[in-house]
Amino acid sequence: MSEIHKYEIFAINIKRNDDKKIYKLKYQDLRNWRKEFENFKNNQKDSKEISFFNASNDIMKNLKRITGILEESCLDNYIDNLIPYSFILWMEIELVNLYFSKDDEEYYLIHNPCLKDKAFKIPMVRGSAWKGALANAFKILINEPLEKKQDYKIREYIQSYARIFGMGSSEFKNFTEALSELLKDKLEKSSIENMIKYLIFELGLRLKKEDIDNFIKDKEKLKNWIKKKIWGEFGKVSKEDIPFFLKTHKGRAVFYPTFFDKLSLEVIHPHDRKKRKGKNPIFFEVVPRGSKGIVQVIYIPFDGIELKKEELEKQVEKDKEFIMLAFKKVSDIGIGAKSKLGWGRFEIKKEKLIINGVK
Repeated sequence: MSEIHKYEIFAINIKRNDDKKIYKLKYQDLRNWRKEFENFKNNQKDSKEISFFNASNDIMKNLKRITGILEESCLDNYIDNLIPYSFILWMEIELVNLYFSKDDEEYYLIHNPCLKDKAFKIPMVRGSAWKGALANAFKILINEPLEKKQDYKIREYIQSYARIFGMGSSEFKNFTEALSELLKDKLEKSSIENMIKYLIFELGLRLKKEDIDNFIKDKEKLKNWIKKKIWGEFGKVSKEDIPFFLKTHKGRAVFYPTFFDKLSLEVIHPHDRKKRKGKNPIFFEVVPRGSKGIVQVIYIPFDGIELKKEELEKQVEKDKEFIMLAFKKVSDIGIGAKSKLGWGRFEIKKEKLIINGVK
């Protein structure tokens, strides 16, 4: 381990204890406590990853309680108080590679601090990050049946996506407005482009150029394609109305944050191609490999109250399957920044899915 790596770990340790020392560290003034730094180096093990932060069990328990993350023993009691066909997905995950997501803290010793809870300063994955990662996994999953021309599977994925995550972005509103125009045979060319943009960029569909050209030339082909791939079993295309899942609505799933109890430091040292040596190492505050956290998703089908029991059961079963597929895909891709380097990948060590079925 390099001297500068050890120095950074030492400096971050001191940050929690003494603001005056941090000021001196910021300007590289080590005169008053060089001996202290030497003692720190001698006490550290020469390993690739050193955890310089370990949160106590009490802090982790309080943080989970405040943010609504349940203990494993409390899952059954909690689900009994929710409406029928609600379910909880509760998983314990273990990182197989480093996790990093940049914090927005302005004053920090290094330029790349890890994202932390504002009050407790515990490293975390935001609930919105899980939602975004699963939505991104959807874009990968949906193209598998598209390439195999499995129309029924495409419909299931799109409808599950709409139920789980909700629909309400500005792009989606443009899409539904264009869809209404299409059903009334009043579709303009600009609206066709908005629909195609939504299908490609928001839903992630890899449309062929030939199909796109046909949609622009022939509105009827676009209408039939949407009915076949998205509408499906909802019956005839109605000029009066469109299915609920294609209207602006809130999603059924609630995504909770995940907290980790360890922090470490990683160094990326870019080398000059000609001189073949590094000049300016880049430091990242990261959650180390082997750290464990709890992932929790609560699914509440509040909008299914008017559906028949069989239809609601069918929807919930498909949504459960979709969420599990998406999580397995995310575990391979990674969560957070630098996932292309393999960062953020994890293994699911423990998994519980409890549903409140009608007795």
